[in-house]
Amino acid sequence: MALETAFLSSGLPADAGVPTATAMAAAVRAHGAEPAFVGVLGGQPIVGVNEEGLERLARARRSRHGKSDRYTRSLMEHGTRSIERDLEWVDDLLAAERGSEPLTQEEATA
Repeated sequence: MALETAFLSSGLPADAGVPTATAMAAAVRAHGAEPAFVGVLGGQPIVGVNEEGLERLARARRSRHGKSDRYTRSLMEHGTRSIERDLEWVDDLLAAERGSEPLTQEEATA
Protein backbone atom coordinates (compact mmCIF):
# COMPACT_ATOMS: atom_id res chain seq x y z
CA MET A 1 0.00 0.00 0.00
CA ALA A 2 1.44 3.37 -0.99
CA LEU A 3 1.84 5.83 1.87
CA GLU A 4 2.59 9.47 1.13
CA THR A 5 5.47 11.15 2.96
CA ALA A 6 4.33 14.78 2.65
CA PHE A 7 3.29 14.80 6.31
CA LEU A 8 6.98 14.52 7.25
CA SER A 9 7.91 17.80 5.61
CA SER A 10 4.70 19.67 6.40
CA GLY A 11 1.67 19.15 8.55
CA LEU A 12 2.78 17.31 11.67
CA PRO A 13 5.16 18.62 14.30
CA ALA A 14 8.67 17.67 13.16
CA ASP A 15 9.34 15.33 16.10
CA ALA A 16 6.11 13.40 15.47
CA GLY A 17 6.81 12.51 11.83
CA VAL A 18 8.92 9.35 12.03
CA PRO A 19 6.95 7.81 14.93
CA THR A 20 3.76 8.48 12.95
CA ALA A 21 5.27 6.84 9.85
CA THR A 22 6.23 3.80 11.94
CA ALA A 23 2.69 3.55 13.34
CA MET A 24 1.18 3.91 9.86
CA ALA A 25 3.36 1.10 8.51
CA ALA A 26 2.45 -1.13 11.46
CA ALA A 27 -1.26 -0.50 10.90
CA VAL A 28 -0.97 -1.42 7.23
CA ARG A 29 0.93 -4.62 8.08
CA ALA A 30 -1.65 -5.50 10.75
CA HIS A 31 -4.26 -5.57 7.98
CA GLY A 32 -2.21 -7.92 5.81
CA ALA A 33 -0.69 -5.44 3.36
CA GLU A 34 2.88 -4.28 2.79
CA PRO A 35 3.46 -0.51 3.19
CA ALA A 36 5.61 1.44 0.73
CA PHE A 37 6.32 5.08 1.53
CA VAL A 38 6.54 7.28 -1.55
CA GLY A 39 8.39 10.56 -1.65
CA VAL A 40 11.01 12.68 -3.34
CA LEU A 41 14.60 12.45 -2.09
CA GLY A 42 17.42 14.30 -3.78
CA GLY A 43 15.06 15.33 -6.56
CA GLN A 44 14.19 11.71 -7.39
CA PRO A 45 10.78 10.11 -6.83
CA ILE A 46 11.17 7.02 -4.64
CA VAL A 47 8.72 4.20 -4.02
CA GLY A 48 9.75 2.38 -0.87
CA VAL A 49 11.41 5.18 1.11
CA ASN A 50 13.34 3.46 3.93
CA GLU A 51 13.69 4.61 7.54
CA GLU A 52 16.82 6.64 6.74
CA GLY A 53 14.89 8.43 3.98
CA LEU A 54 12.01 9.12 6.36
CA GLU A 55 14.50 10.65 8.81
CA ARG A 56 15.99 12.80 6.03
CA LEU A 57 12.56 14.14 5.14
CA ALA A 58 11.78 14.91 8.78
CA ARG A 59 15.16 16.65 9.23
CA ALA A 60 14.55 18.72 6.11
CA ARG A 61 11.43 20.09 7.71
CA ARG A 62 13.23 21.00 10.91
CA SER A 63 15.98 22.79 8.97
CA ARG A 64 13.59 25.00 7.04
CA HIS A 65 11.04 25.58 9.79
CA GLY A 66 9.48 29.00 9.35
CA LYS A 67 11.15 29.55 5.97
CA SER A 68 8.22 28.79 3.68
CA ASP A 69 6.97 31.69 1.66
CA ARG A 70 3.38 32.82 1.20
CA TYR A 71 3.09 30.88 -2.07
CA THR A 72 4.23 27.63 -0.45
CA ARG A 73 1.89 28.09 2.51
CA SER A 74 -0.96 28.73 0.06
CA LEU A 75 -0.16 25.52 -1.84
CA MET A 76 -0.04 23.54 1.39
CA GLU A 77 -3.42 24.92 2.47
CA HIS A 78 -4.91 24.16 -0.94
CA GLY A 79 -3.55 20.61 -0.72
CA THR A 80 -5.10 20.11 2.71
CA ARG A 81 -8.51 21.26 1.49
CA SER A 82 -8.20 19.12 -1.63
CA ILE A 83 -7.34 16.02 0.41
CA GLU A 84 -10.31 16.67 2.70
CA ARG A 85 -12.62 16.89 -0.34
CA ASP A 86 -11.16 13.70 -1.80
CA LEU A 87 -11.68 11.83 1.47
CA GLU A 88 -15.27 13.05 1.70
CA TRP A 89 -15.82 11.83 -1.88
CA VAL A 90 -14.39 8.38 -1.03
CA ASP A 91 -16.55 8.22 2.12
CA ASP A 92 -19.62 9.05 0.02
CA LEU A 93 -18.72 6.36 -2.53
CA LEU A 94 -18.27 3.76 0.20
CA ALA A 95 -21.53 4.73 1.86
CA ALA A 96 -23.36 4.45 -1.46
CA GLU A 97 -21.71 1.09 -2.17
CA ARG A 98 -22.96 -0.24 1.14
CA GLY A 99 -26.48 0.85 0.18
CA SER A 100 -28.77 -1.07 -2.14
CA GLU A 101 -28.45 1.09 -5.25
CA PRO A 102 -25.30 1.64 -7.32
CA LEU A 103 -24.17 5.19 -8.10
CA THR A 104 -25.10 6.78 -11.39
CA GLN A 105 -22.28 8.17 -13.57
CA GLU A 106 -23.24 11.71 -12.51
CA GLU A 107 -23.15 10.75 -8.83
CA ALA A 108 -19.76 9.05 -9.15
CA THR A 109 -18.14 12.07 -10.80
CA ALA A 110 -19.90 14.82 -8.81
